[in-house]
Formats: sequence, C-alpha cells, structure tokens
Amino acid sequence: MKPINLTRTSGRLPLLALLALLPVAAEAQFDYTIENNTVTITKYTGDGGAVTIPDTIGGRPVTTIGGATFFEQDQVTSVTIGDWITSIQGGAFATCRSLTAITVGGGNPYYRSSDGVLLD
Repeated sequence: MKPINLTRTSGRLPLLALLALLPVAAEAQFDYTIENNTVTITKYTGDGGAVTIPDTIGGRPVTTIGGATFFEQDQVTSVTIGDWITSIQGGAFATCRSLTAITVGGGNPYYRSSDGVLLD
C-alpha cells in the first residue's frame, strides 16, 4: 500500500468541504414549507446583502415566495429569483427598505425583471 502525502492534498480538502456545504448554507438562510412536493419560502433568516432564492431545496423545486418573507429585512440589498418561481405572495418584500433590485432568471415564464424592477 502506498502512503498518502497529506501535505500535498491538505490544501484541497478544506475547499472541497466548503464547496460541499454551499447548498446547505443557502438553504439555511430560509424558513420554508413543503406541500405537494414543492417548496414555499416563508421567511428569510440570512445576514442580508445580495440574496439568491435557490432553485431547489432538498431536491424539491422552490415555486413560491410567501407573503412577508422579506418583511422588514432592511439589510437585503438585492434578490435573484430563479426560473421555478410561479408565485410571489402579497407583501413578500414589504418594508424591505434597502432592496434596490430584483433579478429574475431568463427562463421564468411568470416573472421578469427590467432594470431591477420585478414584473409579472
């Protein structure tokens, strides 16, 4: 059996471990419910800045942003929405004072964005 040179591989292990955790970290920014095998984001719990709604959580498509999901989340500056979102409930971004742009994936048939403005 050939010995493994840990000095040579040790620099890659932390990076690989970090990359493996990225989807979990994205999911950890949201409270959500699952119904009919789809996900509804119900509350944003992250630190703010530029937020991306994940396309899937736990392998299920994220289809809805619930009402008041970003209510009074003044630290959120922009939100990116993917192609799977089919519903954004009333008040989802209410009093989100620092929000300056919403970007929608080009393949979303329900919503689009123009110059950071959300259109349905």
